[in-house]
Amino acid sequence: ERREPREAYAFDALVTLAQGGGETKKPTLRNMTVLRVDVESLHRGAVRDGETCEIAGIGPVPVSTARKLLGESVLELVITKGVDVMNVTHLGRGPNAAQKIAMLWTSPICTAKGCTRTRLEHDHREPYATTRHTRLDELDGLCDHHHDLKTSKGWALVEGTGRRPMVPPGDPRHPKNRPKEDTS
Repeated sequence: ERREPREAYAFDALVTLAQGGGETKKPTLRNMTVLRVDVESLHRGAVRDGETCEIAGIGPVPVSTARKLLGESVLELVITKGVDVMNVTHLGRGPNAAQKIAMLWTSPICTAKGCTRTRLEHDHREPYATTRHTRLDELDGLCDHHHDLKTSKGWALVEGTGRRPMVPPGDPRHPKNRPKEDTS
């Protein structure tokens, strides 16, 4: 009778799926899983030092589990240079499919430091009304709680990229409280 976070139910479902349990009828796809695995590990069947086999937002999984998941998966290819996804720009208001996949790869959890939620909303650092584009390098993935704080209460992520603190309007680190650089 105890309620747990959504992530706990998602993990339980993943384990059941990986173990071959659950119902025998083919389930309706409801979620997308991003499997991050080095092709060498996939071919070899094991991960070596410096290689990755994980589910974005969940953590490491055995290569055997990755192979089972790939058996009935929609496979998305993410091309990287080292660990960085090259930028993707879209002229629409929201991220396109390629940007969403890239964000799942680079930011599988909420950008607000200390938050571990994996269900994210795509937030423009600068308002779309100002930029009139959606660029991967100008988006942050925020959970609904942190997105609401930013949108309705004036909170903001401190300047920068990656995981960083979210601060209230009166905090000296808030971007609107930072002194502007002199361009003269």
